[in-house]
Amino acid sequence: MNRIILDKEKVKLLFEENSHQSDVLVGLYRMAYPDYDQIAKIDGWPTINQKTWMTIAGLFRDFDIEHHPEVMSGGCWLNTGFSTLAATEDLKDWEVDLTTCEVILK
Repeated sequence: MNRIILDKEKVKLLFEENSHQSDVLVGLYRMAYPDYDQIAKIDGWPTINQKTWMTIAGLFRDFDIEHHPEVMSGGCWLNTGFSTLAATEDLKDWEVDLTTCEVILK
């Protein structure tokens, strides 16, 4: 499995159903990696296109303003979220390229 499509509505639900940014972030990684609990380490970051990245960044920004006003809004996504590269022009909206990182299982 090299690419997956995120369910846009399920992504939005993560922000509605959680109260901490780390839970939202882990939820996104679980969407990309259904076997997330079997993963010891991910070297690198899954990659998405610029439009999807900006949409998720906006969701994190708004989430942090409401739930974490003491932190830099969207900082969790900026530091540990998915990547966006110029080489991802062929990625569709909400598509995640998993070949840009290495998964090490437990």
